[in-house]
Amino acid sequence: MSTAVLAPRRAWPRRALRAAVRLPGRATAVLFMLLVAAWAVLPGPLATHDPLRVVPADRLQPPSAAHLFGTDELGRDLYSRVVHGTALSLQSTLAAVLIGLALGSVLGLLAGFARGVVDAVVMRLVDVLLAVPSLLLSLVIVAALGPGTAKIACAVGIGSMPGFARVVRAEVLRVRASGYVEAATVVGARRFSIVLWHVVPNAAGPAIVLATTTIGTAMLAISSLGFLGFGAPPPAPEWGSLIAGGRGYLATAWWISLLPCLVVVLSVLAVNHLARTADRARVAGVP
Repeated sequence: MSTAVLAPRRAWPRRALRAAVRLPGRATAVLFMLLVAAWAVLPGPLATHDPLRVVPADRLQPPSAAHLFGTDELGRDLYSRVVHGTALSLQSTLAAVLIGLALGSVLGLLAGFARGVVDAVVMRLVDVLLAVPSLLLSLVIVAALGPGTAKIACAVGIGSMPGFARVVRAEVLRVRASGYVEAATVVGARRFSIVLWHVVPNAAGPAIVLATTTIGTAMLAISSLGFLGFGAPPPAPEWGSLIAGGRGYLATAWWISLLPCLVVVLSVLAVNHLARTADRARVAGVP
């Protein structure tokens, strides 16, 4: 019985990929995310200049063929800094999502399968954390830990943990009440085997979709914390710090803040669009 349930569950990523490229809007989102991924993986060949090279004679140049995104107040090529900052920003984002997914899944599995006092204690803790906005919670944590990309990733991951915990717990309760889990319990299967082979695979779909949606939220949170000065120290390029670098030049050099901000916004919109596509494909595959 479990094999029959697992088969359509495992097929939904293929349906999500086919649906993502079927419509022009989804295809555009896929292409843009592929471009961002290429920036992160191959920044050297895709950048046009050295991102750390200071050229005082080229300071505050508007976007042109020589400098696609213009130059900043020190004459550094802004497009190259955005490209080289992509890897740092995406690494922090993915690390934050993985931390939130891992911690939230452990708490959700523990609360949903143990039940009783353990469930009550874990979920009251989750409710307390949910009462605090995730960005504010991340700001408090990173203020205690100190600046740095790794610390920002930990702070944002902990801030996103309560949402994962509630989703995983709800799915565990649903799967636990299914017939094949009850049958496995009756025949004497060990609890660890039931969790590993029956509960986790069938409860993973919503958690994965939530993780893809959380990528956009985490990207915004990490950029916001970088904007506030908690990210990588200068002169390392990072999306949030690049946006912050143009605050004093909005009237005369708008491109310093606007164009990196536009990259962040488009990345978040593309990720959220693809996450909704994956969620619809998953729901359509539920028997």
